[in-house]
Formats: sequence, structure tokens, C-alpha cells
Amino acid sequence: MSSSPKHKKDKGNGQKPCSLAPEAQRSCCARRHLSKNSKKDKTMQTRDFVCPAFTAIMFSASLLMTSCSDDSNETRAKDMEKPRIEDGQVPNPIDCQVYARGQAIPLRYTFTDNLELGNFNIEIHNNFDHHSHSTSAAECTLDPKKSPINPWVFNQSHKIPEGAKTFEAKLDITIPKDIDPGDYHFMIRVTDKAGWQQLKAVSIKIKDASRSFEPQDDY
Repeated sequence: MSSSPKHKKDKGNGQKPCSLAPEAQRSCCARRHLSKNSKKDKTMQTRDFVCPAFTAIMFSASLLMTSCSDDSNETRAKDMEKPRIEDGQVPNPIDCQVYARGQAIPLRYTFTDNLELGNFNIEIHNNFDHHSHSTSAAECTLDPKKSPINPWVFNQSHKIPEGAKTFEAKLDITIPKDIDPGDYHFMIRVTDKAGWQQLKAVSIKIKDASRSFEPQDDY
């Protein structure tokens, strides 16, 4: 007995073969081939559009990063001097000053730079362990060493106006009323536009407000 041939699934593209007369079958397969090529062409067109655009974006970003890096390096190459912290007319605070809890510490210093200033930072930390900083010029009488319980920790940065070569720092910092009294370091850091930094460490003492004291004589 003869049986009609069974069409096998086309393993090449996963599509069923055209079950038509030979001429019609050739036409059907040709249409599939054209459709497949059309999809490839669209994919290639999309790739041709996306790839140059992506390349252009990456190239622009690379130029921008290089330009910023070059500008920073050029600025640093031109500026080889650190900024300066100058006393001015009435510098404050100065070494060995005494303050009371709840009182304000007035910051009064002049910052200068040969090209352009950037920012300054004020940090205050305890000196209950009697450590020192190389910028401290005076030797002050210290309280006995002790472990901190509720020490004052202060850290605040301030931006200096663009293009300034000289800046008068005027800032009042209030001492919390509940901190541990004792010896503290008042740190002033000035950074210029090129990244150079100058540091000044001042030794101060903070006492209980209930105790009477003379700010200049008791420390």
C-alpha cells in the first residue's frame, strides 16, 4: 500500500515546510526567505544606528573627563603654595583660652592664598589623653588624664566664595551645656582650589559654667 509522504519539520529554521504544489511551494519558501532577510536588515539598521550613537556618547564623556582632569592637574601645577591662616587684628581662639559650657567661641581668623581659596573646616575634639598636634605653639596646663563620657565632637565645613584670595572667617560656635568639661583641641583647616591644605591646632579648656574663672589667667 502506498501512503502519502509525511512532511518532516524543518530543523533549520523551526518552520513547517510548504505543503503545496512545487511551483507554489517555491513561491512560499521565497517569501519566507525574503521575510527573514528583511528582519535581518532591520536588525542591522538598528545596530548601525545605535552603535555610532553609543560611540559618540562615550567619546564625548571621555573628552569631558579628560578635560576636567587636565584642568585640575593644570591648576595644581600652577599653584604650588599652601594657603595661609593669619591672625588678623584680633585672632580667636588662641592657645590656652578658657571657655564655659553654654558659651560661644568666636572664630576670627584671616585665610589667604596666592591664587584662590576653596573652603575651610572647623573640628573640635577632646584632649583628655594629652595628645598633641605639631601646629600647637604653646604649652598649656592640662587637667589630669581621664576617660571621656560625653565629650564634645564638632565637625563643620564652610565654602569660601568663588575666586577669593582673602577671606575673613567670622563664626560663633556655641558650646553644648551637657558635654564633658576639660581640655580640647580647636582645629582649623583651610583648603585652596588646587587642593593644598593648611592646618592650625589651638588648645582650649572648657569648664563648668557654675565655676568662676578668668579666661586668660586660669589656663
